Amino acid sequence: MRQLVSQFTRFIVVGLGGLVVDVVVFNVLRITVLAPDRVEHGPIWATVISTGLAILINWLGNRYWTFRVERRREALREMLEFFVVSVTGSLIALGCLWVSHYLLGLTSLLADNISKNVIGLALGTAFRFVFYRLWVFRTDRGTAVVAPRRAHREGQPVAARSTLVIIPTYNEAESLPRQVAAVLEAAPEVGILVVDDGSPDGTGAIADEIAAREPRVQVLHRRQKDGLGRAYLAGFNVGLEDGATVLVEMDADGSHPADALPRMLERLAADPGLGLVIGSRWVDGGSVRDWPWRRLVLSRGANAYARFMLGVPVRDVTAGYRAYRAEVLRELGPDVRSRGYAFQVDLALRTHDAGWRIAEVPIEFHERAAGRSKMSAAVVLEAMGLVTRWGLARLLSGR
Repeated sequence: MRQLVSQFTRFIVVGLGGLVVDVVVFNVLRITVLAPDRVEHGPIWATVISTGLAILINWLGNRYWTFRVERRREALREMLEFFVVSVTGSLIALGCLWVSHYLLGLTSLLADNISKNVIGLALGTAFRFVFYRLWVFRTDRGTAVVAPRRAHREGQPVAARSTLVIIPTYNEAESLPRQVAAVLEAAPEVGILVVDDGSPDGTGAIADEIAAREPRVQVLHRRQKDGLGRAYLAGFNVGLEDGATVLVEMDADGSHPADALPRMLERLAADPGLGLVIGSRWVDGGSVRDWPWRRLVLSRGANAYARFMLGVPVRDVTAGYRAYRAEVLRELGPDVRSRGYAFQVDLALRTHDAGWRIAEVPIEFHERAAGRSKMSAAVVLEAMGLVTRWGLARLLSGR
């Protein structure tokens, strides 16, 4: 709902800019070269010209601001579709003007403006917003422009940082600001990349607001929810392109304690043979707060099963709090097909098989304070099914 309100607000602001152009051009033309006593149907022609200019301004504003995440690379087709919807919406205003001016005989300047720019505008605005959102800028149409938008302050781009903390989000509007603040307080030298999968609760807009005032934060907007693994891979690509030497996985919900991050980074820096450091719940000193016994049993059992089937010497192989050396991710490459929580097991297994050592740093894991967990029995069963398949494949191959 917050995202919808924010989007509609931007739409109205853009529309007001177009309206100023529309009204000014309409009245100038109606009073001068297209006055009714000079040109037959002068007000209609004035409306056509002023409306055309307003539509062009509205398209540019909506493409690059209101619906900037949803805009498509097929700009010409998008523009034509935008014009179709805009013209159709404007016909409502034109119809109101025609009824008032010609049927009702209200030919004064005031009557023309009320019929066209008040009644017709309100009806046409509602029509256009609905069809822009549901058709022209619908997220699953065409090829979206999904390049990450860099945060900047006073025109200066974000400086690349050696450590990039990647925080995937989907409906984390309440918790994200607290988690970002905690990370920057605990490790001021790091950069943060928020990867938002089109959260309907407005998380993406909140991330943009944070990035606009905080030069250490970037935002990558993706079109729709596509799995935790794909979100992290997209973040890894951004970090590697920017020259980061360490890439960190971290949840947005506050369950991963930010104050453990410096210890994880120090452990990784101290040993060149380490490819991965995990913030672990199940090593000595690690713990979990506020979990029911069923989740404790499920997590411990899943980790024990994965450790047995895959032979990976990690106590918390499903953990999502991680610091990777960039060389590891470059070596593993982009060919990772797993999504969801199996992604964590998959990458730990690949790191181990590539000859890198894995260390675990104890953390106190906190249950999320806001929002709803994405973990479910179905997710765990899917991950364990993949673990079984990978384990049998390793057994048959003699690994």
